[in-house]
Amino acid sequence: MSALSAYGTDTETARAPARTIARDDRSLSRAQAELALSQSELRRMRDALRDEARRREAAESALADARRQHESELARVARLNTAGETAGALAHQLGQPLAATLNYLHGCQLRLQHGGFEPESIQAALALAIEQVEQAGGIVGHVRNFVSRHVPDARAIDLHALIRQTLCLIDDDCRTHDIDVRVCLAADAPQASADPLEVQQVLLNLLRNAIDAMAATCDRPRILQIDTRTIASGQRIEVVVSDSGPGVAAADLPRIFESWYTTKRNGLGLGLAVCRTIVESHGGTLHVDTGSAGGAAFRFDLSRVEQA
Repeated sequence: MSALSAYGTDTETARAPARTIARDDRSLSRAQAELALSQSELRRMRDALRDEARRREAAESALADARRQHESELARVARLNTAGETAGALAHQLGQPLAATLNYLHGCQLRLQHGGFEPESIQAALALAIEQVEQAGGIVGHVRNFVSRHVPDARAIDLHALIRQTLCLIDDDCRTHDIDVRVCLAADAPQASADPLEVQQVLLNLLRNAIDAMAATCDRPRILQIDTRTIASGQRIEVVVSDSGPGVAAADLPRIFESWYTTKRNGLGLGLAVCRTIVESHGGTLHVDTGSAGGAAFRFDLSRVEQA
C-alpha cells in the first residue's frame, strides 16, 4: 500500500468519531429542544387546567347561589301556600258556626221587630247563638294551638255529655240530608282526661265528614252512628264515628291523615290531620276501617278517669 493510501485511510478513521460526536450533539440539542417544548406545553396545559378549575369553581359557586336562591323562593312560596291553605281551612271551619249564629240573631231581630214574641223563645235562640260563637272561638283557639304544637289542657270531662252537645250542633245538617243519627254509649258513663274544646273539634270534624260522605248516597239509608266503649282493660275509652257512605278507598288509606291531602273536590286536607294531631297530643291514636253499615268508621281513644 502506498503512503498516500495509508494517509487517506488514517484521515477517514479520524473523521468518523468527530461525525458521531456531531450527530450526538445534534440529537442532544433536539432532545433538549423537545424537552423544553414539552415543558412549555406542560406549563401551558397546567395554566389552562388551573384557569379551567377556577372557571369551574366560579360556575359551581354561581350554581350553588342560584340553587340556594331557588330553594329560598320555593320555601317562600310554600309558606305563602301554607298560609293560604290554613286561612282557607280556618274560613271553612268558621263558616258554619258563624252562619248559624247569624241565623239565630236574625230570627231574634225579626221577632223583636214584629212584636208578640215569647221571651223564652228569644232566650233559647240567643243561647244557641252563644253556643255557636263559643264553638267558633274554640276553632280559632285550636288553630293557634295546632300551629304551636301545645300540650292540651286536659282535665276530667263527661265525654257522653260532650258527645250529646256536639250532636246538637249538627242536628240541622242531619235533618237537611235526611240522616238517621244513632247513638250507642257505654253504660258506665265514663269520664275522660281531655281538653273538651279540642275533643269537640275532633268530633265535629268526623261527624261533618260523615255527613259529607253520605250526601250522594241514594241506594241505602243514610246512617250516622257514634259509639263509645272501654278498652285496654278499662283504662281507655274508644269513640267510633261511622257512616253508611262509600267508605275510604284502599288507595287513599296510607295518606288520609296527611296534611293537605284530601279526597274532596273542594277539600283542603286539614280536617283529619288536625284530628290526628289532637288525638295524639292526648296520648291516643286515630285510625279508620270499615263500619258496620259498610261506610267508614273512624276510631280514636282517650284516657279514662276513674270516678270518685
